[in-house]
Amino acid sequence: MPAAPHPPTFLLWLVLGAAIGCGGPGFQSAEVTGTVTAGGQPAAGLMIQFEPVDGGGTRLPPGTGVTNAEGRYVLLRAGGKSGAVVGQNTVRVMNGEGGELGRLLGKAVSGAVSQREVKPGSNVIDIELTLK
Repeated sequence: MPAAPHPPTFLLWLVLGAAIGCGGPGFQSAEVTGTVTAGGQPAAGLMIQFEPVDGGGTRLPPGTGVTNAEGRYVLLRAGGKSGAVVGQNTVRVMNGEGGELGRLLGKAVSGAVSQREVKPGSNVIDIELTLK
């Protein structure tokens, strides 16, 4: 019968395995806030999602927020963590249920999908939707 691992060595491997196996952070995130306007007016009740463009083959967590009555949003990630992944992100503005934003205030919308860069630190990223 093999001998049991030495307790300190076993604990070290357990901690290292958890850090590697659970993916440790592996990415940097930053706070993101902003305002969404449509035709120059605050757009309330919209879902905003920042999806990292390059996860190096790994699916990185998106940052998601909902606009309030003043059109302001704050991004959160899974587990209630603040922000979005640093780097290029595809930004999607969706209806309150997370569906495609085809019309707003009875008009067609453009600018609901864009590319934005999240930088380390605190980011203010305002989004202007155009109504046609």
